[in-house]
Amino acid sequence: MPEFLLEIETDEVPSALRQRAVSGLSRMAQENLHCQGARVLHSPRRLALIASDPSQDGVNAADLTTELRELAASSSLIPYVRHLACLYGDQVIAVRSANAVASGTSHAHWRTHGEEEIELASAASYERALAEKGVIVDQGLRLRMVREAIDAASRDAGIDVDVEDDLLAAISGGVEYPQQIAGRVNIPIDLPIPFASAALRAEELVLIARESGVPATFVGFSDGKVDPDAVRANYERVAGSAIRRCHGLFSRDRAAPLADSVRKLRDLMDEQGLGSVWEKTERLRTLSGLIAPIIGANQGVVDRAAFLSQADRATWIVRKFPSLHGSAGANYAALDGEEEGICHALEGRGKEGTALAIAEKFDDLCSVLLEGKDGRDPAVVDLADDLIEKLTSARIDLDLLSLLRAVSEQYRLLASSMGSDDLEGRVAECLSERLAQRLVNELGVTSAIAAAVPREVRGNPYRGSACAVALKKMSEGERFSLLLGSYGRMTALLTARSDHHFDPALFQGDAERSLWREYLKAEGKLDTYLEEIDYELAIGQLFQLAEAIDRYVKDVDPKSGSSEVKRNRLGLVACVVGQFARVCDLDALLAVDERSPGKKRRDGI
Repeated sequence: MPEFLLEIETDEVPSALRQRAVSGLSRMAQENLHCQGARVLHSPRRLALIASDPSQDGVNAADLTTELRELAASSSLIPYVRHLACLYGDQVIAVRSANAVASGTSHAHWRTHGEEEIELASAASYERALAEKGVIVDQGLRLRMVREAIDAASRDAGIDVDVEDDLLAAISGGVEYPQQIAGRVNIPIDLPIPFASAALRAEELVLIARESGVPATFVGFSDGKVDPDAVRANYERVAGSAIRRCHGLFSRDRAAPLADSVRKLRDLMDEQGLGSVWEKTERLRTLSGLIAPIIGANQGVVDRAAFLSQADRATWIVRKFPSLHGSAGANYAALDGEEEGICHALEGRGKEGTALAIAEKFDDLCSVLLEGKDGRDPAVVDLADDLIEKLTSARIDLDLLSLLRAVSEQYRLLASSMGSDDLEGRVAECLSERLAQRLVNELGVTSAIAAAVPREVRGNPYRGSACAVALKKMSEGERFSLLLGSYGRMTALLTARSDHHFDPALFQGDAERSLWREYLKAEGKLDTYLEEIDYELAIGQLFQLAEAIDRYVKDVDPKSGSSEVKRNRLGLVACVVGQFARVCDLDALLAVDERSPGKKRRDGI
C-alpha cells in the first residue's frame, strides 16, 4: 500500500499552539485516515504526518480538505499556514487550507538555504530530502543532537552537567537544524554557580562550570549553519547581561539574612491559594517534627530547616527563577553561617532533608486535594506517586493518615475556607488507588492481591507494598489455597452479631482449647512479625492456625449448647478471624481461588 505524506509549512508557530496542532494531526490520522503506523513530526516552521497504511477511503482531496480546515481552525493554525505538500505514493493530493493548495514540493531552511524549493519523491524520502537542505523535521532527532552536543562539551570540560528535560525540549523545539555555539562568560566570585546557571537557562544557554570567579564555558544553539563567530559574540553579550542582572538580584538578597525573609511569608499567598506561605511553613514544622523521630533525624535540625524552608520564596532570586527554590535557601543559609546539617536538609540531603521533603510533598498533596482536585488529576497523581515512591524506596514505616490526624486542626482551618470537610477520606482514597496502581504496574502484583492489602495499612506505602509482595510470593504455593479454605470455613460460621469476646472457662472440648492455644501463639508472634514488617513470617504464622481451624470446624457446632456457650464459641471464631485481618484481607482472595470451598474462580490471584 502506498505511503501517505501531509506537510503543513507555516510561519514560526508558538510552542503551545504547535503542540495543539500536533495532537490534532495525531487524532486525524487515527480517526479519519484510520492509520495504525502514523508519525507526526514537527519543527518551528512545519508539521508533517507520515502514514504507512492509511485506508484508501480516507485519502481523497475533499475529505482531507475538510479535516485540515477543522484542524487549522481548532488549533488556531490558520494565520500561520504558508504552503502544503500532500502525497499518496507519488500522486499529489490537492488538499486545500485557507489560500494554500497542496503540491509535491517543500522548502529548504529559510535562513541557510533561502527557502529553496524541494521536489518530494515520496513519503519515505521526505526526511532525508529535507535534511539535505538544512531541516531536521524529526523533533526527537533534534533533541538527541542537542543532548549529545551538551554531553560532549561537558566531557571536554570534565564537568557533569544535568540539563532539565524542559530546557532540552525548548532548545530543540526552537530550531530546525541545531548547531552548537560555545562561548565564555565571567561569573562573579560571590555568585553561586546554580544562580548563574539559572540565569543562562532562562536564555536557553547551558552553563558548564564548576566554580565562580573564573571565565566559564556555556553552550548555545543557532538555527542552521551560520557564522559561529558572529553568533558567539551575540550569545556572549546576552550571557554577560543575564549574569549581571542575576548578580544584582543576589546582592539585594544578601542585604539581610535569610531568616529575615520568613516574616515576609505572611504576605505571600500559597500557590494553591490555601492561606499564606507562612501558614504552610508552620504546617511543615509540625509535619517534619513528627516524621523526624520515625526516621532517626535530628529534630532540632529538622525544625530549623523547616522554619527556613520557604523563606527563599520571598527572595528576589527565587521570584525571578522559581526553579531555584530550595537551592537558593541552602546557599543563603550557608552564607549566613547556619549549621551544615540545616543547609543539607534544605537541599533534601540526609535524614533531616528526607523528613522535610516528605513533609513538603505530603502538604502539597493535602493542599491540592483541599483545592478540589480529584484523584485522577495529574497534579494529584504526580504528588501521590512521588510520595509513595519516596517512602517505599527509603523503606520508611510511616502511616500518612495517622500523620494527617496529628495535624488535622491546621488543615481543618483550610478545609472550612475551601468548603471541604473530609480531607482524611480524600487522602485515604487517593493513597489507596495510587498504591494499588503501583503494586500492579511496577511490582507485578495482581489486582486481587492489591485488594487484599488491609485497608488499615494502605496509608502506609512501605507496609502496604511489603504486604502485597509477601502475599504474591506466598500465594504461589499449594498451602496458600489450603489456608484460604480454612479461613473460608471459619468465616462461614460468623454471624452479623458475633462479637470479639470469649471466656476459656466455657470451652467444652479439645478442639476449642487447641484453637485457643494456637490463637494465643499467633497473637504474640504476629505482634513481633508485624512490628518488624515481615509479612512472609506473618503469613506463615497463619498457616499454623489452619490445622486447628479445620479440627474446630469439624468437631464443634457453634449453634449447639446454651446461648452463653454459643456466644462464646462465636467470640473465639471472631477473634481468630481478626488475627487474619491484621495480616491481609483474605476475603478479597476467596472469590478468585477455585480451590476455596463454595467459591467460583473468576480471575487469577
